[in-house]
Amino acid sequence: MAETVFHTDGAVNITNARAVLGGKTYAMSNISSVTMVKKKVNIVLVAILGIIALASLGMLGSSPITTILVIAVCAGLIYLLVRPAYGVVLGSASGESEALVSRDRVYIEKIVNAMNEAIVHRG
Repeated sequence: MAETVFHTDGAVNITNARAVLGGKTYAMSNISSVTMVKKKVNIVLVAILGIIALASLGMLGSSPITTILVIAVCAGLIYLLVRPAYGVVLGSASGESEALVSRDRVYIEKIVNAMNEAIVHRG
């Protein structure tokens, strides 16, 4: 029986026989479920960066350029940390494992849908 391709791109290849996700190959016959999860934001780290940014207003008052740079770096890091990430979680007889993570929700949805199609196709 020939392999049917359900999704392929640079990092992911999904057929009825196998799934290659992030350089790791999984046998579709071993996968019993596929789900998309939304990763939690690390609020503690975001709060610490916010405190550092606010503290820099008072501590680095003598150098406005340094203050602006510290606040800009903290704001950039907070932005990166607050953006949600999504993961592909594979279920098998040995448990669940996170196979792929991306901040692109649509991309992860495509991967999950393709894997579900492959599971249905194999019967």
